[in-house]
Amino acid sequence: LQEYFKEYMEDFNTATLPHQKYYDYEKWEMEEYKKEKSKQAKAKKGTSTARSDAMEHAKLQQERAQKKAAQEKDMAVQLMRNSASKIKEMKHQEQLRTQMAHAFKTGDTVTYQRLKKRLTPEEK
Repeated sequence: LQEYFKEYMEDFNTATLPHQKYYDYEKWEMEEYKKEKSKQAKAKKGTSTARSDAMEHAKLQQERAQKKAAQEKDMAVQLMRNSASKIKEMKHQEQLRTQMAHAFKTGDTVTYQRLKKRLTPEEK
C-alpha cells in the first residue's frame, strides 16, 4: 500500500498522472456520462433519448448547483461564527486596553505591566 501511495505521490508531484481524469475531473466525468448515454442510445435504437438526456443533464446540473449552494451556506455560517468570536475578542481587548490606560493614569504599575504583557502579541 505504501508503494502505491509513493508511486501516486511521485506522479502527482511531477504532473505525470497516468489518466486524463486526474487533471480535469469534471470534464472527464461529463465525457464518461456522454459515452454511457451513447451506449444506452445504441442499445435502445429507435427510441428518442435526446429529450431524456437533456432532462438528466439538467437534473445533474441542478444537483450540482444545490450542492454548491449548500457548501456556500455552510461557509457563510462558519464565517459568521468566526466573525462573532473575533468581535467578542476585539471588545475584550479594547476593555483590557482601557483598564491598562486607567492603571497607568492612577500609577498602578503592577496592573499596568500585567495588562501590557497580556496585550503584547506573541512571537512564534
